[in-house]
Amino acid sequence: MKPIVLTEYGETLTSQTNVTDETQLGYGVHGHNLCGGFVDIFEVSTTHNALHCRRCGLRVVIPKEVDTLGKLQEYFCQFNP
Repeated sequence: MKPIVLTEYGETLTSQTNVTDETQLGYGVHGHNLCGGFVDIFEVSTTHNALHCRRCGLRVVIPKEVDTLGKLQEYFCQFNP
């Protein structure tokens, strides 16, 4: 998986398994060579979920409609040309 940039600071989400753009969001790895913490997704409201890094505490809120890796990359298109 090509890393998906999540923030203006270049923080990324990567995966350690073979995935496609259609893969459902579940968990990933935050900045593989830097933090390396596992990133989980959980519900924060009726309309939004959050990606949360277990190691450093990074928290990124996303709409529930963003439910695949492809949609996540599109949602953060300003960081992922």
